[in-house]
Amino acid sequence: MTGGGGGGGGILPLLALVSLPLLGIGLWLNHGLASFGHNTFSTIGNWNLLYVRAASVRYQATQQNIDAVYAELAGRVEARLGNDTAGITAARRHNHYTGSPELQNALTAVALEVILEHPLHYILTIPVGVYRLLIKVSGGLFWLGIGWNVLLLGLACGGLWRLVATRRWLDALFLLLPSAYFVIGTLLFFTSGIDSRARVMVTPLLAVMATYGAQWWLERRTGKGRDLV
Repeated sequence: MTGGGGGGGGILPLLALVSLPLLGIGLWLNHGLASFGHNTFSTIGNWNLLYVRAASVRYQATQQNIDAVYAELAGRVEARLGNDTAGITAARRHNHYTGSPELQNALTAVALEVILEHPLHYILTIPVGVYRLLIKVSGGLFWLGIGWNVLLLGLACGGLWRLVATRRWLDALFLLLPSAYFVIGTLLFFTSGIDSRARVMVTPLLAVMATYGAQWWLERRTGKGRDLV
C-alpha cells in the first residue's frame, strides 16, 4: 500500500481497515462478558467441540445411538458442574449453548476426555469433516454441487502446484496459509454438522487458486503461454 510523496499515504486506510474489525470484535467480546461473565468471541465454540466433534468421535468409537451419546455427554457435563444427572436426555445439550465460564470449562474438559479416550477415531473422523467442509452440499442440486466442488478443488490443487512450480512462493503462501488456517481450525471443532457457512472463508481463496489451475489447463490444451490471470 503506497501513497504519494513519502509513501505514508496508506497509513490512514490501513488504520481504518484494522480499527473497524477490532471495534466490532471488541463490542462482541464485551457483549459476551456482560451476558455470560466471560469475554469470549464465540459462546458456542466449546459446545461445538463437545456435541459435534467429540460426539462424532464417541459415536464412531462406540456405535451407540447418537441420542444416547448426546445424553451421556450432557450427563458428564452436569456431573462436572455438581448437578443432578438423573433422567438426563439428549435434549439437555440444548441448555448448554451459552453460559458461565464454569459451563464452558466443563464442555471443554468433557470433549478432551472423549478425544483422549478415542484418539484413533479422532483422526479417522477427519475425512468426514473434509468431505462436509469442502465437498458436500444440500438440497436439490446435491450431485451437481458435489461435482462443482470437486472440480473447484482439482483446479485449485493444479493452480497451487503451478505457482510452486514457477517459484511464485509468496503468491502460493498467501493463498495456502489462510486456507490451511481456516480448514484446520474448523476440523478441530467439526466433523459433522458442517454446512456451506464453514467454507465461506476459504471459497474465495480456492477460486483464485482454481483460476491459476484453469489457466494452466488451457495453456496445455492450446499450447499458448498467455497469462489469463
